[in-house]
Amino acid sequence: MSEQEGIKKQWGENAPTGTGLSALEMIARAGKGQLKALLVHRSNPIMDFPGGSQVVEALKKLDFLVVHDMLETETAKLANLVLPSNGPGYDEGTTTNIGGRVQARTKALETDHAPDWKIINLMLNALGDETDYDKVADVTEEIAFRVPGYQEISKRSVGKTGCNRESIASADELVSAKPAGPGKNGSLRLRIATFLFAHDKILEASSKLAHHFQPSTAYLHEKDAQRLGIEDGDTVLLSAENVNLEATAKVNNRCQSGGVVVPRVSDEQGVNGLIGVDGGMAWVEIRKV
Repeated sequence: MSEQEGIKKQWGENAPTGTGLSALEMIARAGKGQLKALLVHRSNPIMDFPGGSQVVEALKKLDFLVVHDMLETETAKLANLVLPSNGPGYDEGTTTNIGGRVQARTKALETDHAPDWKIINLMLNALGDETDYDKVADVTEEIAFRVPGYQEISKRSVGKTGCNRESIASADELVSAKPAGPGKNGSLRLRIATFLFAHDKILEASSKLAHHFQPSTAYLHEKDAQRLGIEDGDTVLLSAENVNLEATAKVNNRCQSGGVVVPRVSDEQGVNGLIGVDGGMAWVEIRKV
């Protein structure tokens, strides 16, 4: 049985068998006017995706943007239609972690508002799909039936402690990374680090965790700092993709020579704007302010 035949057997004769698009490819297509509509579920690509203002302009070119979220994000403000999401405290069903372990999620809060899976079910029906879930367990059953590696997953097998899904060996060839183009003289390779307590829509200034917030910082290797005439504690300006970002220089050997590490510490910082919308290697110019 070919891959296309397997897809049609699982999903029906009308199931698309062509290659889909990654999230970044969707944004790129939207920017070129090749994507007409987009549904964004609990995501804020304007802040979380590379590209910064390029993402904003791409989303503005859509004929119809739907955002399904619990927060009034920057992306939601551009939407033609916003669908309410109750949020994690109301979720139930299963979650698969990065290690492939499937765990049960039991809602901690009650609400009269429809859960996400019911809203999605209504959208499917409106688009002509005959899917009809009566309860959240029906979603888990369909995952077990249709998704490779989940055949043994059920409410009973997951239980209270969870269980591992079957490992699936990929038959796809590994995609070679695109070679990084040369940077301008003096520019450094940018690496954005994640920071747990970022000042964003989830953790606001009034949060009890606000004391963990950090200022915008650029970590430089001592060799690069010396070459650029930058000392520890100096205010520096990072520039790329027509975006400027101000940060405090921290000179140590946290990163290799030729690179700069900038933790993403807040939405307002806008560090993702220093990367092109394709998410490729970013070269930044740094100078002392």
